[in-house]
Amino acid sequence: MRLHKKGQHTMKKLNVFICFLAVIFVCAMAEITPARAEERQSAASGAQMVADDITLYGLSSSYDGVIAIPADMDTEYQIHANGRDISYTVTDGNNITVDDRGVVRIKYTTTYWYGNIGYSYPIQDKTPTSVEKSFDAGDATVTVTADGVQTNITVHVADYAQKYADDKILQYINENIAGKNLSDMELMKKIAAYPASFDYGASHSGYVSMIIYGNGDCWASTSTIIRTCELLGIDAWSRNGNKDYGAGSGHMNAMVYYDGKYYELEAGYSGTAPRYYSAEERDSLFCFHDKDDGTLSIYQYDGQLTSGDTLEIPATYQEKTVTEIEDQFSQGSNRTCGTIHLPDTITKIGAFAFSGFEQATSINIPASVKEIGTGAFAQCLSLENFECTGIGNNYASQNGILYSCDKKIAISGPAVNDPQFASGVQQIAEGAFSYNTNLVKIVIPESVTNIEDAAFFDCYSVKNVTIKGTDITFGSNVFYNCSELTLRGTVGSAVETYANENGIAFRDIQEPPKNGLYQEGDSWNYYVDDEIAEDVTTLVACNGDWWYVEDGRVNFNKWGLYEYNGSLWYIENGKVNFSETTICYYEGEDWYVKNGCADPQYNDVICMNDDWLAVRNGRIDSNFNGIASNASGEWYCEYGQVQFAASGLVKSENDAFDGWYYVRNGCVQKGQETVVQNSSGWWYIGTDGK
Repeated sequence: MRLHKKGQHTMKKLNVFICFLAVIFVCAMAEITPARAEERQSAASGAQMVADDITLYGLSSSYDGVIAIPADMDTEYQIHANGRDISYTVTDGNNITVDDRGVVRIKYTTTYWYGNIGYSYPIQDKTPTSVEKSFDAGDATVTVTADGVQTNITVHVADYAQKYADDKILQYINENIAGKNLSDMELMKKIAAYPASFDYGASHSGYVSMIIYGNGDCWASTSTIIRTCELLGIDAWSRNGNKDYGAGSGHMNAMVYYDGKYYELEAGYSGTAPRYYSAEERDSLFCFHDKDDGTLSIYQYDGQLTSGDTLEIPATYQEKTVTEIEDQFSQGSNRTCGTIHLPDTITKIGAFAFSGFEQATSINIPASVKEIGTGAFAQCLSLENFECTGIGNNYASQNGILYSCDKKIAISGPAVNDPQFASGVQQIAEGAFSYNTNLVKIVIPESVTNIEDAAFFDCYSVKNVTIKGTDITFGSNVFYNCSELTLRGTVGSAVETYANENGIAFRDIQEPPKNGLYQEGDSWNYYVDDEIAEDVTTLVACNGDWWYVEDGRVNFNKWGLYEYNGSLWYIENGKVNFSETTICYYEGEDWYVKNGCADPQYNDVICMNDDWLAVRNGRIDSNFNGIASNASGEWYCEYGQVQFAASGLVKSENDAFDGWYYVRNGCVQKGQETVVQNSSGWWYIGTDGK
């Protein structure tokens, strides 16, 4: 059987810490002599500084008394700097401190546990069950300033517990794997054997704690396998094992991809060391159960997928036909794929089978399918369409909604804001739209007489549901956790009764929808067809005023210019001030506002605070030189300002005024012919002053 191509392998989230192969220890000195590299010297004072690295090791108090940081590994560090006016500051990161003497320390967080509840402070008159000190590994930066010169020092905060565990794994690799000329299967067994060399214990679930304390559960064993593979440069990831025959709840093991083959490694058995372990080569990434009729059901996919991949369900395995996708197939499967393809051998899709495939955009329903369980496609938040293929299909699709073949029953819906139901639909099936957080507005046609249990369960984004029918029955938890929902229906109908009995807001279907601004408490909300237009930013007219609406609500803190319908409008306290004439700064330019509006087509000479200024294309043009006009005349400007001291001949070069003009006190002299002298001679001036 052809294996499905493995995409990028990433380990599923485990309750473990994953660290780098090794932490490089660097003795860092910020005190620099002329012989050190990267030297920077202040020309003013001769102070010498250099950027360098520091590595500090921390250890959680949970490991106190079990391991300790060796004396040759720094837990704090003294920075030395030469120069005057020296200061030390943490400029990046929140996991270290530095004092005024330049001593760098790891910042520990103390948690006081009272039973299963932890506090960052002790509770008065109560004795904590335990007190834990922890820290965050990662990089931080200390900036040292000396004589005005700044130098950054990188501080690597490393977890000594992780280094200790990695060193133990590397020791095992060197003693049991490196240079041993093992076959692929022998290598897999050696990898699985290491965690099996520790006792089983329910208290530890990560590879670090397993190695340090000498025991751990199946999660810890899986984590140890994966970390060993990482140190060997082998792809590995966790696998949900709780559906396997005989497995316990929450069981976990590992998948490994090596040399073109897939392996399943198990070391999570209970007991004392040495525990049983196994390594099995996989010929399929799907997991199967035998059915009584001699066919197979698929219960899990153990491979890795990316958003562009297709999850291709096989038609056969080992010469047996695959007929069923089991309930909750998605649980434990990698759910990152673009499309899902089912073969024409599948007769049943179980309940919640593909629930949570959030990136899948389409899935085909072949004609062989006779049964689809509740919530089979719940929380498929990118699903656009069901492709119902084949003659005599038991299902149909319209507008992205999956129906029974006669379109009487809506079975599952697409990831849209407002689903459009087929004409004549009578029933919305159990869990049909459950967990669909894309839903905002729903109109249920009059033909619908039954909405089954949990049909819109946890659709918490839905705001408005209009139900046109009056004789309708509701199942339980139909609109569970739809806290912002308003139901619209006929007064006195079953819809109103259901709304009242379940604490849901109700509105008469005959009442016109809300449109415009509504004051609700301290907020002014902008509605479009009964919905707050949370994606709308605009100006809205109300009671003779224009209001600035941002994300569906009036923003009373808004001040300044806002572009609307080709003009800029002057906003004060969220409202257009039509009486304001001023200059307002907007996107790097000064705009002239007249009666609350800055018109990009406006050209004039204005008087503002006793200054006469040239306005070009709505802006105060401080680079304008030449003649500009207003209702009072034509004026000579330099750098955008009227020059009242200018008299004589001046030159203007713009579209409206191009040439030499005669001005007196800054104003072009028009109305009579004359001659004017300048340094070049006598010049004739026409009645236009030119």
